[in-house]
Amino acid sequence: MACFKTRKGRGYLKYDNASHGSPHKANSPEYWTLRKEFAARYGAKFVNVDGTLPQDAEAAKNEFRSNLKAVAEILRKDTALCTYLADRLVALGDSVPEKINGYKLGVKGNPYRDTKLWDYNLYPADLWAKPGYGWYERVGNADGVMAPSEITEFTNAGMLAGVASLNLSRKSKTEFDGFFGTVSTYASFSYLKYGPLRLFSQLAQDSEHKVGKFLWVSERTGPETADDSRTHFGIFSPGVTQLFPRL
Repeated sequence: MACFKTRKGRGYLKYDNASHGSPHKANSPEYWTLRKEFAARYGAKFVNVDGTLPQDAEAAKNEFRSNLKAVAEILRKDTALCTYLADRLVALGDSVPEKINGYKLGVKGNPYRDTKLWDYNLYPADLWAKPGYGWYERVGNADGVMAPSEITEFTNAGMLAGVASLNLSRKSKTEFDGFFGTVSTYASFSYLKYGPLRLFSQLAQDSEHKVGKFLWVSERTGPETADDSRTHFGIFSPGVTQLFPRL
């Protein structure tokens, strides 16, 4: 076993927590110090070195564009490196197997094409007593379709959003073959699910690939009653469901 004590911000002129999510201001002394180090090492030709940021918005944009181009030119001129990167990406892509032994999903066709699936009158009477194939357990029952978890709304919503994003179809732009997701908790805790479901909503609307459906159940909310009333009363919390793009 090897134990290391690391520091965030190596070579950045800011260290530890001060460097996290804290870029140097444009054209600050630190900004130019780092670019001059890069230029000395790779021969990049930056413009307005050590100068302040132009006040004119268009001039500032042109400076930024020129300096981005200066960095890109370093890679573009290194033909050997470009060839290596391209070949490496192709090799990695070719290394992904078409089929994986023992993989069970998506091999029996797309169940959503079966019209009987959508006719609830045909559902068996014992459906509600014995749903799916039981609990999923990494050790013991890998075929289970229900995942046990603690009362963690954010985590549950995130897990199921990930599951519903997985499309097993070879024609993922025209059909969805995979799992639907559903999560439920007190409506007063609706806001705790909003983050992952907001991202899932954006994916469903903007991606050219089909995703599954997600059922977001907000169970009762209302008058302050019982011992946990102060934490479970939030009649306005379900309002977060109106914050999705296009409602």
